[in-house]
Amino acid sequence: MAFMQVKNRHGNKENSTTELYNKWILDSDASDSICNKRSWFLSLYKLTIPHQIRLRTYTTVSTSYRGMVNISGVIIDALYVPEFRVSLLSVSELDKLGYKLYFNNGLWSLKSQEGFEHPFACLINGLYEVTDRGPTGTGDPQSAKASRNERAYYAGASLERVYKNWEWNSWHCRLGHVNDLALARSQELNLVPGVSHPNSKVDINGQDKCITCIRSKLQRHYSRKPVQRTSRPFELLNSDSCGPIPPSKADSRYFILFIDDYTRMTYVYFLQRKNAELCSNAFVEFLNYQSSHYPQFPVARFRSDNRRGESDNELFRRLLRERGISFEPSVPYSPHQNGVAERMIQTITTRARSILLDP
Repeated sequence: MAFMQVKNRHGNKENSTTELYNKWILDSDASDSICNKRSWFLSLYKLTIPHQIRLRTYTTVSTSYRGMVNISGVIIDALYVPEFRVSLLSVSELDKLGYKLYFNNGLWSLKSQEGFEHPFACLINGLYEVTDRGPTGTGDPQSAKASRNERAYYAGASLERVYKNWEWNSWHCRLGHVNDLALARSQELNLVPGVSHPNSKVDINGQDKCITCIRSKLQRHYSRKPVQRTSRPFELLNSDSCGPIPPSKADSRYFILFIDDYTRMTYVYFLQRKNAELCSNAFVEFLNYQSSHYPQFPVARFRSDNRRGESDNELFRRLLRERGISFEPSVPYSPHQNGVAERMIQTITTRARSILLDP
């Protein structure tokens, strides 16, 4: 998502739109450079996912192409948006490439890492327009244009940084989007011949984000804080079900657990089907057993997964209200919040499988 500081819908002022169509305007608030002419691109490729450009007018413009553009000897990466009536040069992109920027008396100068300095833009009608002057080596706006060799060296140095960045990103993708520190270590050990990291401030410190890495390596964060145990038996009841499993002799394919959080005592009830009626009947049977054997410890809270077929239904909720038991369902798609029951199911199924496999 790119952010643009523009005056109207297509990134131009209301006056002199025709004159600005063939101009590059310096934009300190643009996160990406924008080019509106196809012929200015040295190379152009189609994006896998369209890039959304958000304007200051709270509207968006979509583009599916980006490539490399040569602006007075400076090679930059830019988005191709023919709808724009003016091309925008991002100051942040130039800073990432290692250029130093100077403003003085309506003149904006650019100094490269190779030491060349030249006037790059002039203040015209309140906008900094990029001039067609190349690097002069003196910084004097009235001096003659640079020699052909100087201009070629300046453009070649910019291209070298760009190609190094492309080469680095290519190996990053070939190796399954390995992190930059590991790729840099491989370079030091000569495990990846012919690759060198671009001499810029991006990539290694994660400032140049890889969208594929973000989408493929995103993980859910689980809370690892220990849960406080209850202070008496049957103060909290953990429950969960499991199935379908191979049918038993009684044709039971499911089972449901009721676990006392204080003692971890577990009660197992087998079910032929997993629905609200059978789960409620199993819970009533357990409550009758518990109230007759442990009347001094009534059940106060009930915790389970958020599943409509088991406990999150009107029949089961009415049963809890009649018994004065509070219901504590876990958040949907968060089984770790019911970890006691989940772990007990794994323990029981592992033991049962071991018994069946034991000769």
